[in-house]
Amino acid sequence: MFCYFDSKVVLNHPLAVDRWRLTVAELKRVGIKDYTRFASLPDETPHRSFNRSVNGILSAFRDSGKSRLLMLEDDVVFGDAFLTNAVLNCAIQELPENWDILYLGANLHVDGFKEPIRYSSHLCRIYNAWTTHAIAFNHKCVKWIAYNQPQFHEGMFDGWLSSQLFHFNAFCVTPMVAFQRPGNSLIWGHDVDYDPVFRISSDKLVNLK
Repeated sequence: MFCYFDSKVVLNHPLAVDRWRLTVAELKRVGIKDYTRFASLPDETPHRSFNRSVNGILSAFRDSGKSRLLMLEDDVVFGDAFLTNAVLNCAIQELPENWDILYLGANLHVDGFKEPIRYSSHLCRIYNAWTTHAIAFNHKCVKWIAYNQPQFHEGMFDGWLSSQLFHFNAFCVTPMVAFQRPGNSLIWGHDVDYDPVFRISSDKLVNLK
């Protein structure tokens, strides 16, 4: 069901050759074929480079004439290929026509924010979410995001977008199908492992009534 997204872009640092090899293998495993590699844009710091790169991806999509963008990062990993496609297929069929943003996985394990609510069997409406390793955008919302995003900024794009989700019809696939590969982060400069927080977040959505 990845064919639903007529634009698929994978963000990769030019020096992260080994990560790219793993990414290519992972995308092949789940059946993602027609994607484009976007080499990250240089800037003064890794944070600013990431934000500038995301803005470049969104701006190019805005001007492309295409309808639905799936943006992936080069540490994305999916669950079992068959189940991933089955769950995503159901989630896509359940999306309302006026959807804006769809997270295939996210960090929702943060206190003090409006809680997600069950929308359908495979979708939850969300109001705050972190990480953008696997996120889809409907064309109608991208112009606003690309224009308003503070891309030349030390604050990370995912945190800013989370603070803006009240503007949008944002959803997360449930159970989540996309996670991040543990390893060294070029942005943070040390090893990271987000798997526990993704598992907690996914369970949280699955258990919503």
